[in-house]
Amino acid sequence: MKLGVNLKNYITILFFSAFVFWPSHATQLAQSSDFLPASIFQLDPFYTHHILVAEKSTHSLYLFENNNGAPRLIKNYQIATGKIAGDKKLMGDHRTPEGIYQLTDFIPNQELLKRYGENGKIYGGGAFVLNYPNPMDSRQNKTGGGIWIHSTNDETRIEKGLDSRGCIVMANKDLVDLSQHIELNKTYLIITHDFSYFEKSSWSAKKAEIEGLVENWLTSWQNEDLDGYISSYHPEEFFDDYRGNFKQFREYKRAVFSASGRPEISLKDVAIFNAPNYSIVNFTQIYKSATIEDSGKKTLYLKRDDLFNWKIVKEIWSKLPDDNGPMAFTPSSRFFSKKEDGTNPDTATQ
Repeated sequence: MKLGVNLKNYITILFFSAFVFWPSHATQLAQSSDFLPASIFQLDPFYTHHILVAEKSTHSLYLFENNNGAPRLIKNYQIATGKIAGDKKLMGDHRTPEGIYQLTDFIPNQELLKRYGENGKIYGGGAFVLNYPNPMDSRQNKTGGGIWIHSTNDETRIEKGLDSRGCIVMANKDLVDLSQHIELNKTYLIITHDFSYFEKSSWSAKKAEIEGLVENWLTSWQNEDLDGYISSYHPEEFFDDYRGNFKQFREYKRAVFSASGRPEISLKDVAIFNAPNYSIVNFTQIYKSATIEDSGKKTLYLKRDDLFNWKIVKEIWSKLPDDNGPMAFTPSSRFFSKKEDGTNPDTATQ
């Protein structure tokens, strides 16, 4: 057996490997009950019936579905990302951001052509808009925008791997297929350089840390225990858009807690995600007091403090619409209608 290899051939192989799509080891790990995704700790049937994970190092996009709260891999797609490797920091740096994002809008092909003329053809059949920069990006003074998941009129770009100005690019047929599982303002996309898996016991322990913070936060709020409640927030990094910094927020809550009567607060539809430098807890919050009764979607952004304990650095609440659709989500064509050949989508009214 000849163990050596011609240097010229070896260099050719290395060069070719850098641009060829190789299936990620994550696909194999996803089939094992002994390992679970490091980025996904809990899903729910309302907000996160499906979740997306883009792995930049392998040019892969993974589609998971909710399986009684746990993620189950059902599909993966080949993608292209920014021409320049690394996390996005500045407008025009041609990097794809890394973090946890929501799909907030869909731009159909006709609208892309209307906005950009002939140049709109490069976006293919349509584009899903991400909420970049998200609150954590803004805290780090990251700039830019217009980060989408879109298809293309030149699918050779996808084979190159690194070939966008920061967007995630897919084949038309793949975007049409993926779109069946997307619900705007609910579906999350986690973008990471390497998609890691934890051994089950380690995964459970890390999940329990975040669950412990949320339990302390909720119980202290229900009991109007100001010290316990405020201990859930990061004293240096927390900021509320309406009440100000940590100290200002604490004094506001002190006044609220001093009022007579305790509120009734409950959570449902809880989902937990993890990025390299922060985590997100997303849920429906039901609140009832002597003066207020409402329910809405709340998102907690968490970071570790100097003692490596999870703390809240940002919370966002939004009222749910009165008609928020059926509880059970069924994948279906919501954004595209296919032509007879099934490869060139025409956009349809959502």
